[in-house]
Parts: sequence; structure tokens; C-alpha cells
Amino acid sequence: MKKLFNDKKSLTIVILAILLIIFASLYFLQQNGTLSPTVVTVGTTTINEREIIDELKSEYGFSTISNLINSYVLAEYAKTIGIVVTNEDISELMKINEHRADTLGMTLTDLIKESGSTASQWDREARRFALELKLVYNDEEMIKAINDGMISQPPYSMPEVIKVRLYTFSDATSANAATELLNSNGRSAFASIAEMLLDRTLAENVSVYSTSDETESLRPILAVAKEMDNESFSPVVQLGKNSYLIVELIEKKPAFQANASNGMLMAANALMEANMKEHKSRLEKIKSLAFSKVNVDFISMDYPELKEAFRQKKLENPNLPGMEN
Repeated sequence: MKKLFNDKKSLTIVILAILLIIFASLYFLQQNGTLSPTVVTVGTTTINEREIIDELKSEYGFSTISNLINSYVLAEYAKTIGIVVTNEDISELMKINEHRADTLGMTLTDLIKESGSTASQWDREARRFALELKLVYNDEEMIKAINDGMISQPPYSMPEVIKVRLYTFSDATSANAATELLNSNGRSAFASIAEMLLDRTLAENVSVYSTSDETESLRPILAVAKEMDNESFSPVVQLGKNSYLIVELIEKKPAFQANASNGMLMAANALMEANMKEHKSRLEKIKSLAFSKVNVDFISMDYPELKEAFRQKKLENPNLPGMEN
């Protein structure tokens, strides 16, 4: 029996020793990046998650993490006073950005990509921006801005928007032949009709017009486009003795009038743009108030400088009063 006990005790010690070696090895592998997933390769070099996290602890990363915490502090504070950002709020901000994209002949997706962002990043930033607007301006201020006409013009209220691609020809025969090709094969026929075109660059680019842009030269184009369906081609339009036109309607968007039911955040955005100094002052007061109400605890000990900065921020204004309005 004693021998059996000794054997079991020895076996337990051996197992514990093996487990200790395994855990020590795993820790070493984790620390040197062996177990950290590769995120990207640059030439023959790989960058893993551990390297990215370590980089975030640098001076630049310090501000990135600090800003992230700030946004969550504001969000937590907003919950306590009943302010939330809804999908309808984001839809309001999207209308502004979609109009800006339209005027550039782009889609909102293209605009987001060109800014170096992604759809998910844009959504996060839009929600944080919307929350700040709702914290800074109350409903009464937004409605007053609407009644004062602050969102009666673009980019908040938008006339009908027409996006077209134009094909111009010097003779009716070429224009009619091109019409048949376009109606039969769509945009894939472009290479076939390129030699017939008076100005190939017009057919390669998208033009964006609104009904408020109507001039003598645009009138025939807009008149044709208004009668068309999206993604269709017009019959040949004669503009002059040796000038013929085919209109491709990319998209036609109806007029949009921002009002108290669909433009509250647009009104807040207009108030911000009208007085940026006042906006920043209000926002800083709200941030200080939020930090006096929301606790920030650092579980990890890897960020001592960041922890101290937030501790000092809390101590500086522990009971800062809110805004009177």
C-alpha cells in the first residue's frame, strides 16, 4: 500500500512538472508572437496581432486607445440620461453623405473607400458623431433650427438628383446605330461605338445634375432624363445641325426635404457648423461631466501611463456641473 501511495505521489509530481513545462512554453510562444495570428505579410515579413497590440501601446497608440475610452465614457453617460443612437439617426446622416457622394459622381460606398475607411468603421464613427450631436443639442434647439430654415438648402434638403452618362455623335446615322447597340448590349457595347463618338470622355464619365441646375444647355438633357427609368438609354436627341445625343440614365433620385420628422440630426449638424467654437465648448463640458459620473477601471497593468492620465482627468473635475441649457 505504501509503495502504491509513493507511486501515485511520484506520478502526480511528474504530471504537474509536465503541465508546468507546457504552460511555460505556451507563455513563451505567446510572448514572442509564435501563437499570435498573422494579420498581414509585407514582402517576406509577417506582422502578427501581438506586434499590432504592442504598437498600440506606443505614443500614437496611446491617443488611439484614449479616444476609444472617451467615446465609451460618453456612450455610458448617455445611457444614464436616456440618450441613444438609433438606426434612423444613422439614416439621417447617411442622407447628407449620399448627397455629397452624388455631387462627386460617386456612391456612398465609393466615398467611404476613398476616405480610407470601411463600412463598419464609418458606421462606428457615424454613431459616435450622432451621439455627440444628441448630447450637445436638445430637441428644442434642433426644431428651432429647422423652423429658422437652417436645413432648407443642400446638403440637408436636396432637389431631384439625376446621374447620367452622355454619348455625343456628329451624325444621325452613327447615333442611331449606337442606340441599337446600347439597347441590345448595354454598356458592353461601348467599345463598339467608341469610334462613332464625338467626345469619348463624356461617355466614360458620369455627370450629376439637379433640377435646380437647369440651364438652356442642360434643359434638353434633363427633359429627356426625367421621362426615363433608371439604367436605360434614351432615343437619339438632336441638339444642333451636327450634334446628336444619347442619354444613359444611371440613377434618378426624388427631391428630399428635411423637416422635423426626418432631419433632427441634420439640424444639429447645421448648428455645429454654424458655431464650431460653441459646439466644442459644450462638448468638452459634457465630456468632463461624463467622467465625473462614469467609472474607468484598468484591469490590465500594461498601460500605467494611460491609467494615470485618466486618474488625473477624474481628479481634476470630480463634480463639474452640467450645462444650464
